[in-house]
Amino acid sequence: MKNLIICCDGTWKRADDQYVSNIEKIARAIETTPAGGNMQIVFYTSGVGTGATAAERILGGAFGIGLDAAIVSAYRFLALNYEPGDSVFVFGFSRGAYTARSLVGMTKAIGLLTPDGLADNKLRSAISLYRGRPRPDEEPSPDFRRAKEDFATSCYSDEDIEIRFLGVFDTVGALGVPGLSRQKYKFHDVTLNQRVKCARQALAIDEQRRTFAPCIWQQVRGDDGTLENALTDVKQVWFEGVHTDIGGGYEESALSDLVLNWMVGEAKQCGLVIDSARLAKGQRSSPLVVHNSLTLAYRVMNALSRGQQKFRRFPKAAIWRFRGDRRLLESSAEDWGVAIASGAHRRWTDAADMGEPSAVNVSWWIQWLGDHGLDPSARVEKVD
Repeated sequence: MKNLIICCDGTWKRADDQYVSNIEKIARAIETTPAGGNMQIVFYTSGVGTGATAAERILGGAFGIGLDAAIVSAYRFLALNYEPGDSVFVFGFSRGAYTARSLVGMTKAIGLLTPDGLADNKLRSAISLYRGRPRPDEEPSPDFRRAKEDFATSCYSDEDIEIRFLGVFDTVGALGVPGLSRQKYKFHDVTLNQRVKCARQALAIDEQRRTFAPCIWQQVRGDDGTLENALTDVKQVWFEGVHTDIGGGYEESALSDLVLNWMVGEAKQCGLVIDSARLAKGQRSSPLVVHNSLTLAYRVMNALSRGQQKFRRFPKAAIWRFRGDRRLLESSAEDWGVAIASGAHRRWTDAADMGEPSAVNVSWWIQWLGDHGLDPSARVEKVD
């Protein structure tokens, strides 16, 4: 048995950046041959928008071009290396988090090819099936049923596949901006399925770009009302900071390192082995700075989003998860395992006690919990 670790980086993020993301820090810190433990194999894919040409970087960053290729590469790695009994760990940041979640959804929706299945050139069929599968409320066509049955003969059985840990940093939608190609990415399945045993997400309290709508896991219910993913252990924790303060990539990395250490600690409890000294090398002493991601261009886009909201020209999630320019920490009874990091909660409490300005969306959340008869103190995640 071995551990397979898949690391999907965020938009415009790559392994040779001067200030790397938490995804690259995790990939670098994996202990590949731990003493007395399982062998660990790491796969890393850079984020969309890291192509060789300026056009590739612009189109990839703005419209998500390259997202499909990243999912296919990760799926192929898993198919080539997986054996029944292996533990799979999947990490992602930003659109890389979307990639990670879609990869997990793909293995559930169509299955995972065996190495022999890859040798039979079935990878193209995998992509076609994933893209062409019916929506949950649709009946599959006879042609789709036949194609999936044929494909299943080249796959591991459902019982053989388990995602031990899925850890994501501030998942945003496939594109992150309203764009011409949004329809193209609707086939991705980023819901949480029962194949995932442990799921963790770190979210950014202070991100204000409406085009960066947080993609929060929700409980999935069947037609009879029962939970379809009830066995998954889920935590979604809100931390201080904007998008990159959570996933990493700024020179001042104190906030993102705090999030990184929390995520790594959660994964270690599931069997991931980390070289602590190597992990520490990637962390620098710096002030606890909440950055400002709301540049002039994004202010204009926010204004357009608010102005055109009534015409529903922007993604529903970008409207539902925001009040004005502030993210809503929780807005549905189906939102799952939502909590706030202890440091963020403490600083909000201290500011409120002193009558100073504080994160208004945290105040909204505390009020929302009270209105629903929920105890806010039970939603504080201890983060050292």
